[in-house]
Amino acid sequence: MRSLVPLLTLALCGFALADDTSDRANLIGAWQPQDNGAASWTLQSNGEELHLTQTQNDRKASDFQCNTVARQCDVKDGGGEWKVSMWYNGPKLVVQETRSSKVLRYRFHALDRNNLELEVVPIVPDGKPYVVKFVRRVESAGVNH
Repeated sequence: MRSLVPLLTLALCGFALADDTSDRANLIGAWQPQDNGAASWTLQSNGEELHLTQTQNDRKASDFQCNTVARQCDVKDGGGEWKVSMWYNGPKLVVQETRSSKVLRYRFHALDRNNLELEVVPIVPDGKPYVVKFVRRVESAGVNH
């Protein structure tokens, strides 16, 4: 019986990791807000890194690529130079950006293949977190991205 406990534990851990992997795969794609007030996001897998693009009013607000092992990446874009770190917390993708003295943390969570929640947490200055709901963007040909 004692030898069965480690095997069951390993099996359960394997199922949990498989669930996280499929949930993480659901994050990849183009996402538009359920209401028109928020920015759109596109998440693309690029080997061991993720490429994220945020679009607001048909303009790129940010565009960066980084690893998902919490190692900080330098970003240069039209908004200046800043830093970003990304990592997974279970099925959620956590993105922390540091722009000058402002620090924001984003938590992307795919609820299913077509619905995503994004929790935005202001770290510095301290602020109230909020959640934005997204749906997978449908291309004009009727095919999901």
